Amino acid sequence: MDRLKDFRDTHADDFLVADPPAGHFNRFGTRLPAAPRRSFAWVRAACSLAAAACVACLLIMGAYRGSSDADDTSFMADADFRTEMEETHSYYRMEIDGVMARIEDLYSTYPGPVAEEIMAESRQVLDETRRFESMVLPELPLSDTGLYALNCHYTNTVQCLSYMLDELESRVSS
Repeated sequence: MDRLKDFRDTHADDFLVADPPAGHFNRFGTRLPAAPRRSFAWVRAACSLAAAACVACLLIMGAYRGSSDADDTSFMADADFRTEMEETHSYYRMEIDGVMARIEDLYSTYPGPVAEEIMAESRQVLDETRRFESMVLPELPLSDTGLYALNCHYTNTVQCLSYMLDELESRVSS
């Protein structure tokens, strides 16, 4: 330990240099292995699977609702369910818009291949949501099961987009 201290004291001027010599980063950069490229294909697959599960759930609920309309003893009237579903839809649209605004802000501030890939994936999730809203949402039964299906779809969408936002924020901060 004394030898190291003596060496440091003897060469103190060498340790005070603020920048490494020219070419230092290039030399060490060539020695490092290439960073693996992360793919977000599994996120797209997970979102597609979630959307397919919601559609399957809705089809099953539609068959169930069609066969047992006489047994439906729901405590809420159709107008109440319609209002509840509209409010739920509005809430989740605001959540989705907020997450997308943050993703777009980071994308415009820190462009790059990772940001482009995350932006493309988030647009695909939005396309699936638009498809859900145009094809499935009008067909949802005004019942607890319809409200549950709506919540499931939008919860999965918000979680997926939030994960992409977290991933983009972690890449930007590093």
